Amino acid sequence: MIILRTPKGWTFPKELDGLKLEGYWRSHQVPFAEFSTKPSHIKELEHWMKSYKPEKLFNDHGALQPELAELAPQGDRRMGANLHSNGGMLLRDLKLPDYMDYALSVSHPGSVFGEPTRRLGDYLRDVMQLNATHRNFRVMGPDETVSNRLGALLEDQSQLDG
Repeated sequence: MIILRTPKGWTFPKELDGLKLEGYWRSHQVPFAEFSTKPSHIKELEHWMKSYKPEKLFNDHGALQPELAELAPQGDRRMGANLHSNGGMLLRDLKLPDYMDYALSVSHPGSVFGEPTRRLGDYLRDVMQLNATHRNFRVMGPDETVSNRLGALLEDQSQLDG
């Protein structure tokens, strides 16, 4: 396993309008979304995107350069061919709670405030707990779990011990 640790927003512009981006919470956002009509921001966005040198990565038709495509693993070296990542021979049915138990009751439009992703977090937490014995359900999102409103997954991590 190779672990690459980088600052958040590593390739972003370091700051925008005096607001820090790289290594800061703003790098979890789309840094130019709210500023997309400012000409200076459009120029900065263009500069940032061109820093990736797309002309070296893609041909005139937008396809990945052949020498780069050849770097991808072949055959059983592909992630999808690994029994641990694709299920395959290791596949085991998940125990799932009734999804209706997570529905919000809405008597009439606009009467309930609810966040679907928070409810999804509750559901996924319970799926994880129901399958803790077999350890066959995982959620990957080490730094986005809470910001994606899936914080319920972090309520009980006892099934991760040992």
